Amino acid sequence: MATIFYSKRSPFEPKLYPGVLYTSYDPICELPTDDLEVIFREMNVVDGREIPITLRVRSMSVGDLVVVNGKGYLCAGSGWEPAPETLVGGVLSDAGKPIPRLDLRCQ
Repeated sequence: MATIFYSKRSPFEPKLYPGVLYTSYDPICELPTDDLEVIFREMNVVDGREIPITLRVRSMSVGDLVVVNGKGYLCAGSGWEPAPETLVGGVLSDAGKPIPRLDLRCQ
């Protein structure tokens, strides 16, 4: 199971700085997979059937956070970077609103 959080910061910022506050993330959804590439594809609009269309949110961008089994990954310009544990802990403890749990439609 993966939980997706979108950064409130601009995806055009050159780098997420170590001091970024965990309150700068919004929970988006939970997906029943731990495959980061599947998550990235489903969280980006490719053919109009993906999750951003369903939830009416933007596509996944640099700096967005995916948490799989308590371990966080930040979407990078190319691939993924490990997220600091303090960031992940703060985001999970302060999610603040129910997170939709969705089924994947892709194979």
